[in-house]
Amino acid sequence: MNVANSTHGLHIPQSDPISDGGKGTLIGTETPPALSFPSSTSDHASPPESDYESDSSEGGELEIQPGVSCDDRPSFEAPRQARRKNLLEKFAPREQLRRSDLYDGTHEPPLWRFGFAFKHEAALQYATDHQLKVSLGQEGPTFEEALAGSGGKPSASLTVLAFHAMKNHLSKKCGFFLQFAQIFSREHGYIISLWTNYDYDERSRFCLDYDFVLDTLEEAFRPYSGAVAEAKWYLDMEDDCLATM
Repeated sequence: MNVANSTHGLHIPQSDPISDGGKGTLIGTETPPALSFPSSTSDHASPPESDYESDSSEGGELEIQPGVSCDDRPSFEAPRQARRKNLLEKFAPREQLRRSDLYDGTHEPPLWRFGFAFKHEAALQYATDHQLKVSLGQEGPTFEEALAGSGGKPSASLTVLAFHAMKNHLSKKCGFFLQFAQIFSREHGYIISLWTNYDYDERSRFCLDYDFVLDTLEEAFRPYSGAVAEAKWYLDMEDDCLATM
């Protein structure tokens, strides 16, 4: 099936207005609400009240007030956590994007990726289960052997290699060149994606059998508790809208 002519592959309704459960030209059961950007908040909390008072009778020296602890001061971490929570709600994973959320050369919407989200543990387990090699060549240890040599505690570099080994292995299985990226999500930090809302028109033309690609990837991710065996749209971690977090 050619995805360019399919009603199954894109997850984008034909019109921008929100509909109740209506399907458009993309996968999904419901059209998500319109993208809304987080309201701007101050990067600084209000300064805490002073724990000190000037005592003129002691030549202007500061005297610590009794019963006041540094733990009672407002936390500067709280505003940052509040911003993060707000962004997680506004940019939660979506089954559909509106047509207006695709890049059209005139406006620059947030960068979304369509694919399968996972935790790093799932990538390492996948590489181990499929006896993938750490090196791209024929020689070298498998990920199972490398993990055994490290006492089951993978290094950061080994984890990154597992991401790309899994991506390459899945690309061969489904017959479509996949991409790897970090995403902004409450539970999962990474994604194997088919395309973004910036390159959909270009990349989807090369996806000649979308149903086979999607079924292959769903089956591949299903055994892993640290992965989502359903393709969705996720906000790219490098998007500018997260700069204020």
